[in-house]
Amino acid sequence: LPSPTWAQKRPIPLDVHFAVQSDLTRTDPPYNKGHIRTRETSAGDAGVAFKAGDAILTGTEKDSWPIAKATFEATYAPSEGSRMGQDGKFFKEPQPVLGVQMKEPFAVTASWGRLEGKPGDWLVQYDEAGKDFGIVGEAIFEQTYERLPVTPDLQDRLDAMRARVRAHGATRESLPRRLRRRIGSEPRRARLASSLLRVTLLVG
Repeated sequence: LPSPTWAQKRPIPLDVHFAVQSDLTRTDPPYNKGHIRTRETSAGDAGVAFKAGDAILTGTEKDSWPIAKATFEATYAPSEGSRMGQDGKFFKEPQPVLGVQMKEPFAVTASWGRLEGKPGDWLVQYDEAGKDFGIVGEAIFEQTYERLPVTPDLQDRLDAMRARVRAHGATRESLPRRLRRRIGSEPRRARLASSLLRVTLLVG
């Protein structure tokens, strides 16, 4: 697997709808009775759950996804003419995240459900604990993210994440099935190298 890349979301305004109670019964795409079927939602999965008050974002490629109200208010800001809590345009405030571009099909389970990616997609980690992450399509990543140089502070953050992985004594069973097959059938401590996928799934 390739080394992780530090990146930051470009301040591109996105259309945001704040969900109301009636949205919970909608079935017109991307709505699915209290869920949003994102581009990464696996077949047979209901999608990402949301509730009234949560933000429903529409991206540059017209894909949609929900963000919990508290998380949205902490990480997004309104564009000129928009107000928090009212439908309008919002942009994500600058925050370095880790991303790795995957070379084969993969699936991960985030805090809000199972996601599936294809070769070329980026696995992006949004938090330090490795529990909040998502999948970003290759074209969307290039349009909406900018790569960052590795500063001493960012290197320290990555080193701390890797140290937590070592401290938790991650085993083969902590890895996704596709990666387990590469390692082999014998359980053993996961090699860290510079693999964001291992960091993402094993920290915490």
